[in-house]
Amino acid sequence: MKDLKSPLLLLSALIAGNAWLWTEFLQYSQNTLLLNGRWISTKRTFEMGVMGSDSFLLSRQALHHNRLNLAAWYGCNEVLWRRPFKPRGIVFDFKVEPGAELSVVFNKTEQGFSGLRLSANPDHEGVFFRASPDGGFASSRRLAPQRLPGRWHRLELAFDAGRLQAALDGQPIASVQEAAEAGQLFGFRGGFGGASVDNVFIKDADGRTETEDFLNRKGERRILALNAAALLLLCGLAFAPPAWRKNQPRSTALGLAAANLVLLGAGASFFLFDYCCWSGLQVDSLSRPLFGPKPAEFYQTVEGVRSRIFSVWRHGIMGKMAGDARSFPPEYPGRRIWDGPIFCGRDPAAPPAVLTPPMFEELAARRKTAYRILFVGSSQTIGSGAQRLSETFFARTHRSLAASFGPKIPIESLNIAVSGTNASQLFVAYQRTYLRFKPDLVVINFSVNGNLEQLTSGISKFLRENRSKGIATILLKEAMARGFRWRGPRPRGMSRSGPRREIDPYHNEGPAARRRILEIEARAYGTPIYDLNGHLNDPRIDSTGFLWWDSAHLSSYGQAVVANWLAPILIQSIKHGHSARF
Repeated sequence: MKDLKSPLLLLSALIAGNAWLWTEFLQYSQNTLLLNGRWISTKRTFEMGVMGSDSFLLSRQALHHNRLNLAAWYGCNEVLWRRPFKPRGIVFDFKVEPGAELSVVFNKTEQGFSGLRLSANPDHEGVFFRASPDGGFASSRRLAPQRLPGRWHRLELAFDAGRLQAALDGQPIASVQEAAEAGQLFGFRGGFGGASVDNVFIKDADGRTETEDFLNRKGERRILALNAAALLLLCGLAFAPPAWRKNQPRSTALGLAAANLVLLGAGASFFLFDYCCWSGLQVDSLSRPLFGPKPAEFYQTVEGVRSRIFSVWRHGIMGKMAGDARSFPPEYPGRRIWDGPIFCGRDPAAPPAVLTPPMFEELAARRKTAYRILFVGSSQTIGSGAQRLSETFFARTHRSLAASFGPKIPIESLNIAVSGTNASQLFVAYQRTYLRFKPDLVVINFSVNGNLEQLTSGISKFLRENRSKGIATILLKEAMARGFRWRGPRPRGMSRSGPRREIDPYHNEGPAARRRILEIEARAYGTPIYDLNGHLNDPRIDSTGFLWWDSAHLSSYGQAVVANWLAPILIQSIKHGHSARF
């Protein structure tokens, strides 16, 4: 038995190591915000769907490296601690990359919220702010200078005697009058650059303390025990009586030790690749892929296989405790709005309505008794990012027009925008179906989606068709968020090593060239064109609150900003010669 002692000790150590390693691997393979269950992803709670909101919840990029990564899935994500409470202190570690920013949000109630924006973004300084519920700043106050990029920092917030004390790495950066509200939510919001959060400590007014390290610990002991039991059972079968009768227990133990060593090495290699690389990819097998076609198919296939294998393994062990990643909690709506037609009628107090085909047929057949405006575009125009349909810039603009003209000129508005579409595709539906709406004015907000040929052809067809039918048209330069870096295909005619230079705008995939195309087409057809992109990216506007949920989709506050800018333009357009035909 002495000869057997060392091999058995080695085998036991390798079994324990394998059980621990594969348990960690299994837990990490299922580490998502949805299964974490302690945080609410704000984007996914909206009635107006936003790209990447499902994937941020379901995929592992949000918790890559067991940290909260707010730049995952197009950035500008906000997560809120699920349990309302009254804080006494909040401490967390964070890291922001150059050009990025991180906001910690607190005192979030139905009346609004407050927060600190920690910024390494030259366009946005670090501030303490108080905001309205939709994200517009009611007030802001500059923080003490911070040197943030390149390393991890610790922020401490203390609420005491009606004041907030904030310290960054032990150095005070803010002391403001701010009473802690009872029943509030707190959380984090990022921008477009990398912003990570880890090791969150929360102490409430009742003395209760909670921590969050973003590790997946659900059922860990049970899974570890079952993994160890399975390995021991397999090894025990190898030590069955026939093996003992052959007097080869030592060689059997050494063989099993070698097998466990191979298994340990394989597990460590897979775990290292998954931890360092694969879990950080923008790929999601449970939601639709939103990047490149053919590469996406390969990555989706691999991720789908990986996800199923680990889900079956974990669900087999945990049963109902593991949950189903596709069953969303009640705060996440099952149905969201991604496209039109959406109709706003003559009564400004009536809510906007999503029309079914029979409802549109009834509207088209109705005798025209109002000035009709048709909105054309993609997801930005449909209102992606608004909390509710009534908060989209389309609905807000309609209410402003109806209130301005009153019964003197009744207004009816129809929004036929479709998320993800391009100008050429939507023109087909416009010509076949929506011309029957008999619009007096068409507002076109296009430039981001589709290739340059589709953009040019589609805009030209809209303008030509409307001119032939005497329909007034207004072009808007579709906006993209300030600070967002265009990652489209490399412009044709530009070498990989060559300098970035201005070339033929019809072959340049950048957003500036796309807006140039709109200018060319507007000039060719004598169509008024307005710079929505320039307005939203004006620093005086951009600094007034949280305008964006990603590079192209506006928050409810951003929708209000657009409506306040667009409504006067349309009012003047209607007043100056665009007479209604009814």
